[in-house]
Amino acid sequence: MDKLILHPSDIVTICAAIATIYGCYVIIRKPFARIDDHERRIGNLEEAGTERRKTDQLILKSLNAITNHMIDGNGIEKLKDARNELQNNIIEHHR
Repeated sequence: MDKLILHPSDIVTICAAIATIYGCYVIIRKPFARIDDHERRIGNLEEAGTERRKTDQLILKSLNAITNHMIDGNGIEKLKDARNELQNNIIEHHR
């Protein structure tokens, strides 16, 4: 049985092949990493949008209660409820 003899040029060829395969892997992987990052960022934006809508709704309820109170002088309970909801929202978001 003959011995396997590697010449320096064979070693260089093997290293070049490994580098080429790794380079292709990096190039192919890069777009998928960007897609994952974009999906994560979009999810964060959607979550922030949902929280923003909830906060906006609380502000509108509060403004409505204040306006009603200014018009007819009643609605103290609605003002208290709106205040409590706002306080709960503030406490919830600053934990």
